[in-house]
This record gives sequence, C-alpha cells and structure tokens, in this order.
Amino acid sequence: MPRGDGRLSHDLDPLNPADKGPQDACGVFGVWAPGEDVAKLTYFGLYALQHRGQESAGIATADGDKILVYKDMGLVSQVFDESALASLRGHIAVGHTRYSTTGGSTWENAQPTLGGLGDTSVALAHNGNLINTMELRDLVRDQLGSSAGKRGELGRGNTSDTALVTTLHPYLVWHDVHVNREILDGLLAAAIVLLALVAFERRSLLFALATGAVVGLAILSNARLLLLPLVLAPYVAWRVRPARRAVLAAVLVVVGAAAVTAPWVIRNEVVIGCATITTDTRALWKANNPATYDVLARGGWIDDVPDLPNVPPWPEKAAGISVAAAKAVDECAQASFYRDEVFDFWRDHPGEKGRLAVQAVGMLWSPFLSVAADDPGQQGLSNLAQRTVEPAFVMLLYAFALWGAFLAPRRFVVLAALLLGFNTLMAMVFAGTVRYRAPWDFVLALLAAFAVERAWELVRKRRAPAAASAAP
Repeated sequence: MPRGDGRLSHDLDPLNPADKGPQDACGVFGVWAPGEDVAKLTYFGLYALQHRGQESAGIATADGDKILVYKDMGLVSQVFDESALASLRGHIAVGHTRYSTTGGSTWENAQPTLGGLGDTSVALAHNGNLINTMELRDLVRDQLGSSAGKRGELGRGNTSDTALVTTLHPYLVWHDVHVNREILDGLLAAAIVLLALVAFERRSLLFALATGAVVGLAILSNARLLLLPLVLAPYVAWRVRPARRAVLAAVLVVVGAAAVTAPWVIRNEVVIGCATITTDTRALWKANNPATYDVLARGGWIDDVPDLPNVPPWPEKAAGISVAAAKAVDECAQASFYRDEVFDFWRDHPGEKGRLAVQAVGMLWSPFLSVAADDPGQQGLSNLAQRTVEPAFVMLLYAFALWGAFLAPRRFVVLAALLLGFNTLMAMVFAGTVRYRAPWDFVLALLAAFAVERAWELVRKRRAPAAASAAP
C-alpha cells in the first residue's frame, strides 16, 4: 500500500495491520548481455523491482576494462534519465534499489558500492544484513590501522554492510597518504620568507638557490605559485653587487625552483604525454566561466559550478570509478581543452572576468567564511567562537599589520607586500577564499608584532610617569 509520503509499505489491508505481504528489502538486478544496452535493461529491471526499495537507486556497468557507477537518492525514474543511462556503457551490469535496514538513508549508503585493489575494481549490490557489522569494521581497523575508515566507501561516509566489504581491500588503506594542504603551504611559506630574508641580507648565492628550491616544493604543492620565483628573484638580487653577481643570484632562484619541479614535469611528459606541472585546468575553467560569479555569490564554491555537457570524465572523477577508467583519460587533451575555454572566456567576457576578479579579492581578504563548504559545521560554543572570535581576531590582525607596516624594516615590508600582492593577484586569476589566504596570514602576524611591540612601549611610557608621581 502507498504511504503518505508516496513510498510503499508492506501492508496489504490498511484495516488489518496483521495482514502484511512478504518482508523483503532491497531490489537487486543483474544482466550479462554483450551487444545489448545493459544499462537500459537494468533500468527496466529496477523499475519492476521498485516496490522492494524506494530510498535510492543505482546502476554499475562494466566493459571488461572499467566500471562505471551512477547512483542517487530517489526512485528509479527520478535518478536516471536518458543521458545518465547513455553514459553507462558495457556488456554487464548490476542495479540496486535500497530499503535501508542498516545504515542511514543517505547518498553515501546508496548502492552499488565501489571498491578496488590495484588495477582491479568491484561494484557490489547487496540485499540482507551482516549481523556482526561493527565487529567486522573494528577488526578491519585493528588489522589495517585507523586509516581503514578514511578510504573507499567507508571513507565517503557509507555505513552499510556493503561498504564494509568493498573497503576491506588493503590498497585503499595503505595508500591513504595525504597532508592537510593549508598546513603544508603555511610551512613552506614560512621557509620561503626566512630564506629570502637571509639571502637578501647576506647577499648569498647559496641562500638564493635554497630559496628557489623551497619555492619549487611550494609549486609542487600548489600550482598557483608557479610564477613566484620570478617575483622573488629581483628581491633576492636587489642588494647584490656587482651587477653580474646580482643577475646570477636572480637566476639561481629560478634555477632552484626549476631543479625541484623538473622531475615532476619530466614524469608527466613520460607518463601522460605533456610536460606540465598540472593538468587540472578544469579547476581554472570552473573559476572562469559565466556561471562562476553567481555560484560564489550565494556561498558555493567552484566545485559547484555546473560542468560542461557531454564531456568525458576528468581524472578525479574517473579515478573514483576505477583505476582503469582513470588510466583511459587523456589528461593532456583535457588540459588543453579547458585552457582554451578559459582563454576564450577572458577574451569574450572581459567585464565578467573583471567582476570575478573583484569578487575574488573580497572573498580572499574577508574575515568571514564566504564559502559554505569551508564551514566545518560546528555547534554550540564552538560555532559561536568560529563566527565571532575568529573574524574579530582577523580584523585585529589586519589593523595591527597595517600599523606594523610603518614600523617594520623596509626589507621585510617589501617582501611582505610582494608575497601578499602575488597571492591576491593569483586569486584574481583563479578564485579567492579564506583558506587560500590562511597560509600567508603569518606574514601579517609578523607585521603586527612590530605594532604590538610599539603599543606595549607606549603603555609602559604612560605608566612610568604615573608610578613616579605616586612614589613617596
């Protein structure tokens, strides 16, 4: 019988609660049919099994080389349309409609789930309950370490039994090697400032080379810093004499950065076919197209900008499908395609690009979080602190840093202006948000320290006469 929310129940007679139909849960449909449209066959199969589950629906197809998975919350007819089905190619498929018995009714728990080991992937649709789910999950984490829950379907928030099965593969656990990007960028930025100052003061060629090398590491961490060596080179060489040695110092900054990044560029040339730091020009396009401004204005981020229709999956999406799918992506062709799209946008819509640049500067330097995805969703006192104490601290930091800019040594003020100006310019080219500014906030804190020291001196001077007059 239909319920009030449109979903189906097991009740056969609404006047007799004891009169219930079979207590089944979840619909699973599989097909192997070379030469046929297996996605559409699976769609009709799931449509016929809709009574078994109405929370979510999904289909996985395979062609012997890669697995494609498409799933979402809702009924079969709501989840799939012609374009979605057309994208699911292969000769074998499995589909699932979910009626949850364990795990919440969320997108993460929709099936089929996907897991893999090395070059092998598996999509799994499951009906039934594992009665010892928690014990098995704890066993996995005991055997493979606490990071077992950070990858695969469990890492995406899936709490169902199927997720436990597909997360057992050790490849997905052992390769959980990553560092918080903002922390790494901040560490490298601090090293760059220190080395650049030492190279400037000592007129040292060795420290000029070291500065470039650390900048190279920073570029590998964040491709937005690609042109930073050209900004720092004249600063490091400014006081070096004679002129020939100054030119050498500037060149060494660039050479140091090139030496560190060259192995990665060569690797990309050999492995993917183009010499580049990154092929992710899709992110640059996401930040530079007619839809970007409105998405960011309502609190979204560039990830929320709609994708171009009928384009092949980008590397990150393909990697989420299977290792084989990721290997099939022509990253160089995609990089060239999106780069051309960006240049076309800049040429055809200069006014819109100007609006985006102004918006990016505002978002970069705003004391408040302007991107909803950056909000960690704190509650209670921590939420109050995040929304009041943090912006207040940043505004005080800005005020003291501005004051400190008039007190700090000129060599440091110039370096700070170069770094902060460069970061702002890159935000205008790409996009701006608080987390892109945060790694460089320590530069503002160093400037603010000079102001805090001066403020303390002024307080002590005012207290000294008062103490003298109070003495007997």
